Amino acid sequence: ALPLSPGGSAQGAKPLAADGCVRVGGKLEVRPDGVSLDLVLTSLAHSTLRDVAVWAEPPPALAVVLGPPPPGGQVSGNRAAIPALHGHQSAVVGAKIMCREGVLQTLVIPTHVSYSEETMGQLIPRKLTLQVSLSLEQLLREKPVTTAVFGDMWGKHGNQRKFAVGTKTVNTPQAYMQAMESALHLAPVQVIANECIMCGCAVGSGATVLVHAKVGLNGGSTIEVTVRTKDMYMSEGLQRLCMQTLSR
Repeated sequence: ALPLSPGGSAQGAKPLAADGCVRVGGKLEVRPDGVSLDLVLTSLAHSTLRDVAVWAEPPPALAVVLGPPPPGGQVSGNRAAIPALHGHQSAVVGAKIMCREGVLQTLVIPTHVSYSEETMGQLIPRKLTLQVSLSLEQLLREKPVTTAVFGDMWGKHGNQRKFAVGTKTVNTPQAYMQAMESALHLAPVQVIANECIMCGCAVGSGATVLVHAKVGLNGGSTIEVTVRTKDMYMSEGLQRLCMQTLSR
């Protein structure tokens, strides 16, 4: 049986890193209040690994909150400690990831696992480093607003990206709104003729995302999209996501 942290699960974890003694898998899940991360540590050794520690070093614009700890373990800030991981057993360290105030320049979180391996009566310290990578859409949430509020915020969010997307299937306002709501977690605000406006925010920081689109141009083959935020990197990331979502 796998000793799991409360709410943690080893099922569906993808391999992230391994050495001769430990294999680390990870599972990300989008939730209303953030992105949940389960790190699954599996011992590959016959002997017990001692003083196991897991800690994250998130970039300034991301926050990582660990816990609750696995049975017998402890959590302090971004660090979880497990006194012992027995041979061929697993433990799950859970975490929640959110945005902080700041520029979302990178969505990669360096994460470390350290432990001591018992070899010929001695404890040899080991360390394994891995990367936890998120995508921008995992950090976006709906932000329902009125048309008047949207218009007021439009002038206050000056980092703009305006671009055209070729599409074969997203050629009506209804299809556009459905695609964007499903893929980017944006809230519909209003549709007027072929113009659509939507609003979202970054989970945790609440940083606003504003999207305006003209759908069905050039006989239904083109969508003209304008994205506005206060963050250059977020605007660039949104442009990439919009193009991926709509160019179908």
